[in-house]
Amino acid sequence: AYTDRPKVRLPCRAYFITDKKELLTKATGVQCAMLAPEHVTLCRPHELPELDPRRTALLFPDDEALTVPEFAARVASERVAGDGDGD
Repeated sequence: AYTDRPKVRLPCRAYFITDKKELLTKATGVQCAMLAPEHVTLCRPHELPELDPRRTALLFPDDEALTVPEFAARVASERVAGDGDGD
């Protein structure tokens, strides 16, 4: 029997860019898209909408990359330091 799955609200939009060689059934973002369908989009690079670079972060897995909590803390500290324009 089918049961409703939980849905969550994210504080932002998330786009998971998939490679054409990657099966969408194997894409990491599928679970996110199922849990937060109103906030998550799976897309190919050419399907990505134009995004504001001042309000966009590109997260890419790498051994040297910040974790998401580290990245969020850095963004928060930069906002506190600010540049005085209120953005």
